[in-house]
Formats: sequence, C-alpha cells, structure tokens
Amino acid sequence: MSRRKTLGVRKKIALVAGAAALVAGTAIVMTGTSQASVACDGLAQAVRNNENFIAGQRAAPDAQDGSSCPCVRGSAGHRSAHRPPLP
Repeated sequence: MSRRKTLGVRKKIALVAGAAALVAGTAIVMTGTSQASVACDGLAQAVRNNENFIAGQRAAPDAQDGSSCPCVRGSAGHRSAHRPPLP
C-alpha cells in the first residue's frame, strides 16, 4: 500500500509566495524594458530628424561660407574666431 504525499500548509504558502515574487519580478523587468523602448524610439526620431536636415542642406544649402556671419568678414582668421581655444 502506497501512501500519497501531500503538501503541508507551510509548503503551500511558500509555493504561492514564490509564484507571486516571480510574477512581480517579471512585471518589474517588463516595465523597465518598455521604458528602454521609449528611449530607443526617441533616439530613432532624432536620427530621422538629422537625416532629414542633412538631405535638406544638400538640396538647398544655407550660407555656410561665413558671408552671413557678423564677425570679421573675408579675413583668414574668420574660422578660428568660432573655434574654442586649444587646451
């Protein structure tokens, strides 16, 4: 005659508590990854904006030769006027 083993009350409570902890941990991890997804979406949008800007500049460039700059025009030192000093 075989005797069936049953779970005691303490073991049942431990099993339920472990399952609840597993579910809570999974929920926390999934919430963190969804926030990372939002950050990646923002990065992807920034890259698209940059690509659109570059394409627009190639199609119709703004004045980048310094002619619209209010500093000393036409001088050899024009570009160095906008650079930070070297350390």
